[in-house]
Amino acid sequence: MTFQIYCRRTFINGYLLKYKDEIKEYSENKKDLIDQAILLWNIIHHTINIYKSRHPEWIFVRHEDLSKDPIDEFQYLYNKLNLQFTDKVKTKILKSTGTHNPVEQKNRNEFVRNSMSNVHNWKKRLTQQEVDYIKDKTSEIAPLFYSEQDWD
Repeated sequence: MTFQIYCRRTFINGYLLKYKDEIKEYSENKKDLIDQAILLWNIIHHTINIYKSRHPEWIFVRHEDLSKDPIDEFQYLYNKLNLQFTDKVKTKILKSTGTHNPVEQKNRNEFVRNSMSNVHNWKKRLTQQEVDYIKDKTSEIAPLFYSEQDWD
C-alpha cells in the first residue's frame, strides 16, 4: 500500500471524514487565511481528541499551559517520562521562556520568548470580530480544549 493510499484511508476517509468535503473545497478554491487556519485547527484538534480517547496512556499538554507555567509543566512531563529534572534543565527553560525575553519572535531566535506574554499575542493581532468568528467556527471542538475564560 502506498503512503498516499494509507493517508487517504486512515485520515481523509477515517479520522477526517467529517471534513472531507471542506478539505476538497479548500484545495480547489482560494480561501481567506483565517478560514484556512480555522479548518487546519479544527482538523488538528479533532484528531488530537481521537488520539486522547484511544490512547489514555499518552501524555497530552497544551502549549498555553507550558507557556504560562513552564517550570511546573515541564517538571510534570519530566516526572511522567521518568527523566531527571535538574537545575541545568530548569535554567535552560527559564532562559528560553522568561519574562526577560522578547514577546515577539526575533530573527534566528525563534525558541526564545517571554512565553507567558506570547500566549496572548493572537489577541493583539486579531480584531474582536475576527476572534468572535474564530470562536464560532471552532465551537464544536474548542470547548474540549479551552474554557470560556481562555477566549477573554
